[in-house]
Amino acid sequence: MILYLMGPYKLHLGEANQILLLSAAASKFMPVIGAFIADSYLGRFLSVGLGSAVSFLVCLYILKFKLAKYSINTLNLGFKLQLRSLRL
Repeated sequence: MILYLMGPYKLHLGEANQILLLSAAASKFMPVIGAFIADSYLGRFLSVGLGSAVSFLVCLYILKFKLAKYSINTLNLGFKLQLRSLRL
């Protein structure tokens, strides 16, 4: 991931490392915040439902806007799945 941030995004090593460390720290700390909100305010089932809905919407966003310009070349099957033709 460091090489990817340094390559196409042209970040220096320190900046790329800081981005990775902050994203890792956020991903490790978010369950604590989510558990506090779920236990204090929302309840178990509403939290699971909202989390699932948000996760699904993020996946749709990534498919629609971020991966739409790329083609996935599957080497084992030998065909290209063009995400440009995917209409969500």
